[in-house]
Amino acid sequence: MKVLSIDPDSQIASELERQACALGQKVLALPARRMGEALARLECDREIACALIDGRIAGLDHGALLQMLASRFPLVPVVLVLARIEREAVRGWLARGARGLVLATMPRGDILRALRIVAEGGVFLPPGSLDANIADPVVDAVRHYQPQFTPRQREVLGLLAQGHETREICLRLGLSQGTVKNHLSAIFRELRVKNRVQAVLCARRLGAC
Repeated sequence: MKVLSIDPDSQIASELERQACALGQKVLALPARRMGEALARLECDREIACALIDGRIAGLDHGALLQMLASRFPLVPVVLVLARIEREAVRGWLARGARGLVLATMPRGDILRALRIVAEGGVFLPPGSLDANIADPVVDAVRHYQPQFTPRQREVLGLLAQGHETREICLRLGLSQGTVKNHLSAIFRELRVKNRVQAVLCARRLGAC
C-alpha cells in the first residue's frame, strides 16, 4: 500500500514505514514536505492508496486543502492527523472531505489500520469522537424518516459504522465484494445519502446502527 504523507519533516512517514516493517506489512510512505510536492506526486503516481495530512502544520488552511484534494483526486481518501479531536469539529472535517481522523498520539499501528480502512472505502473515527448531539444538515434532512433495512443490510451497516473495510465485511458475513457493494448502494438509497460518511452519520443519529 502506498501512502502519501504530507508532513514538513517527514517524521510521520518514517515512523509509519518502521511500524509497518515491524508488523510484517508492506507499506510505502511517500513523504511530501510541501503542497506542490504532494500535488506532483498525486498527479504522477496513480498507485497512491490514500493520503495522510499532518493537521498540526502551522499556517496551513487544512479545510481548503481537504476540499481541493477531494475535488482533484476523489479516488484518494484523506486522513487528517490532529493534536486533539473536538467533537464539535468532526462533522466539519468530514464535510470538507476527510475520510478519517486520527490523534497524533495514537500508536502508529492504529494509524496504519485507519489508513487501510479508508483505502478500502471505509471511514475511521477514534472512539467517542462523534457526538450524537451535533446538528448536521445531512442528518436533519432525514431525522423524521425511519429507514427500512433488510436483516443483511443492517449487518452491513453495523460493520460499516464500526469502521470495517469492505474486505473485512465480506469475510465476516461470507459475502462477495459485489454483493456487499450492492447492499451499500441500497443502504445509501434508503438513507437518502451519497456516501459512507453521510450514511454513518445518519444511521447513528437515527439509531439504525
